[in-house]
Amino acid sequence: MPRAIIRLDDPTSHGGVVQEGFANVKLYGKAMAGVGHRGYCPQCRCEFVILAGEETYEYLGRKAAVEGMLTSCGAVLIATQHLAKITPTPKQA
Repeated sequence: MPRAIIRLDDPTSHGGVVQEGFANVKLYGKAMAGVGHRGYCPQCRCEFVILAGEETYEYLGRKAAVEGMLTSCGAVLIATQHLAKITPTPKQA
């Protein structure tokens, strides 16, 4: 099932926000985020890192972050746009 791509300023399930993204990759005016990009979590009172991304899309060696992926503080990423999506490739047995 396709998942929406995460961008700069997108929220998390802990009330946090993504604070980094690829400066030269914009989706509807905001930078696309990927694995290793950072944000802040008010619930945990700490900076987080995006831990997981979509296996089928990589930019500059980083997988693109998509809705439902986890951060280092345990929060889930929530997309604010739902037009730009990535469809995962089925895994080979």
